[in-house]
Amino acid sequence: MKEIQIKEPLSNEELLESLKGEFSDKYSYSLFGLGSEKSIIIRQSAFIGAQISKSEKGFSIQALMPLSVTNWFFSLLLSMYASGAMFMWMSPYKKLEKNIALFLKNKYN
Repeated sequence: MKEIQIKEPLSNEELLESLKGEFSDKYSYSLFGLGSEKSIIIRQSAFIGAQISKSEKGFSIQALMPLSVTNWFFSLLLSMYASGAMFMWMSPYKKLEKNIALFLKNKYN
């Protein structure tokens, strides 16, 4: 997980538009959660994504596998039969997490 501090607070909508401008239509974006404390989910593919959540002084970014029935089943199989195989998949997750963190740090810090 990466923590990025920013100087001025942003709304989720402002951050979403900024991310869309930087990362284009190669990714899909959605808001997740209830109330005003929603997180932004960015999907690079069915198996690679990241979640951006507001923290007190900025944002936290965490790589994740977007939840779906297919991903849940795939994840279950990997954990049951080949838990070591998850290390192969970590590189794209960390790369997306790092790219988002770098963009937010450069733009808002």
